[in-house]
Parts: sequence; C-alpha cells; structure tokens
Amino acid sequence: MARTRGLRTQGVFSHIVSGSLGQGPAPSAGLGKRQALATFRVRHVPRLPQLVVDRPRLTARLDEGAPLTLLQAPVGFGKTTLAAQWMRAQAQAGSADALVWLRVRPRAGDAASFWPDAVDLLADAGIAVPPRTEASDPARQVERALDRADRPVVMVIDSFEHVTDLDIGPSLLDLVRHIPDLRLVLCLRGRRQLAEYHYLDLDVTVLGATELRFTLDETENLFRRAGISVREAVLHDLYAESRGWPEPTRALALRMRAAPTLSEDDLPALVDGIASDYLRNRLLTEVDSSDHIDFALATAVADEFTTDLAAALSRPTWRPR
Repeated sequence: MARTRGLRTQGVFSHIVSGSLGQGPAPSAGLGKRQALATFRVRHVPRLPQLVVDRPRLTARLDEGAPLTLLQAPVGFGKTTLAAQWMRAQAQAGSADALVWLRVRPRAGDAASFWPDAVDLLADAGIAVPPRTEASDPARQVERALDRADRPVVMVIDSFEHVTDLDIGPSLLDLVRHIPDLRLVLCLRGRRQLAEYHYLDLDVTVLGATELRFTLDETENLFRRAGISVREAVLHDLYAESRGWPEPTRALALRMRAAPTLSEDDLPALVDGIASDYLRNRLLTEVDSSDHIDFALATAVADEFTTDLAAALSRPTWRPR
C-alpha cells in the first residue's frame, strides 16, 4: 500500500486538546442478593460500542489495586472505554466493592456542582450518605459517607479535565490518603487539574498514551472483530499510519467494514479522509484558541519536533515559555 502521512499528521492536535497547550476552561483558585447489588452498583457506567477489543494487558494494571490510578492521555485514546470495560467486568464478577462512576460534565466542574454530584452517586451506589441540609457541606458529606461505608469503594471519575476548581484534585487525594478502603481512578487528558507533586506520597498506577495505544495485535483483533481481513503487510502499513491511536483506528475499521469492495489501492485516500474528518469534527471542536490551531498547523509538517524547532516553525505566533 502506498504510504501516506494520514493520521500521523494529526498527532500534534491530540496533544493540544490533552492540555499540553490548552484544555477546556482554566482552573479557578479557590448472586442472588449479591448479584443484584453488583448490578445496582454499576449504574451510570457509559454504554460500550459493539466494536471494542478486550485489553487484558491494561485491565491487569487496573486490577493491581493501587489507591490511585490515572488514565492520562489525549482525546481518543480509549480512557473511558477501558475504565468502563473494567468496571463492568468487576460488577459481572460479583465484586464486593461499591462501584461508583462519576462523569464530570462540561461547565459542571466547579465545587458547587462536583461535590453534590458525588453525594448523589454515592447514594445511588448504596452508600449511606448523611442527610443533606441547607447548611451541609457536600465535600464533607462525601468524606463522611466514604469513611463510614460498610465495604470498600472504587470510584471512577471520568472527564476530569472538565474540573475547574483547583481544590477538587487535592481534596480527592486527601480522601485517598485517609480512607484506606477507597480506590480512585481518574480519566483525564492532561496534568493541569492534578499536578504530579500532589500525589508523590501515594502508590499510583499511571496509564498514559504510550500504554493506551493499540498494539499491532490489538489492531489486528479489532479488524477481525469487524470482519475485515487484510494482508500482513497492509496491516503493518495501517498500524504505522495510525500509530495505534484507538479512536481513529476504530473509525478506519468501521469505514472498511462498510465498504467491503474497497481495494488496497483505495486505502491511502481512505486513511487521509478519516484523518481530515477526525481533525475537523473531533479535534478542532475541542480547541478554543486560534493560536493553538495555528501552532498545530505549523508544527504538523514535522514527524517530531523539539521546542526550538516548534518555535522556528510557528514564528511569530508562538514562543516557548
């Protein structure tokens, strides 16, 4: 198959929307019964698409049981999908833990929204929550509920990049430190909401973009599940173009399944089309600064770049700080 830059040229945009250069709003200061319980406790976990692949090498890392787990990677790397697969597997296995899934909604990442949402979701998971009054502090309610829980609690917080209050991250880490039966799994795109120095004293499992990328075998498994058969050389070329970026790779598999008469000669144009669509309809919608878009366009001409090369390519619109 003729080689094309395809999806690789879009990589810099994923880092922009991950928070390296811009990410959302800037933070402000400031078993019978057992089986029924397992089903109850898995509420709010997002729906999974049919075309997904099992990733035991990653779920095994989640099974390690670190007090804090970070799924930290740019948009489209399968953070939510992996966490949902793992959480559903826990419930189906009859986990004795209370399983809590909290999604931070856009424009709902302030303390006035986050902590009341956490209170409601703990109650949904069957955790006794202190009664709420007008004078209640929701953050304190969460702490008391977790501290008095009758079983261990696993809390997954998805889309943590939408958090806008600088105090929420450290407050959650403080809960992990002082409540031994609490495990926290955070899905987020960058480091802005949770700086590394905040959790240096905790045992942490970090799954970043390098770990979350599809392997060649996982890419092949995805194509096989989609009913697609390609020659090994073509598979290697497609993998080289996608670099294992999960969401665009899945888009490619869906397009190929929808066009069974597609020839190998058609694949370069298909890859380029998916890259363009993904850039325009998925990545650019996440970027709220024209300067960031200009920077991405300028630096996309190079496969790799240093800070000095990025500055040279993007003059005069951007300078390293």
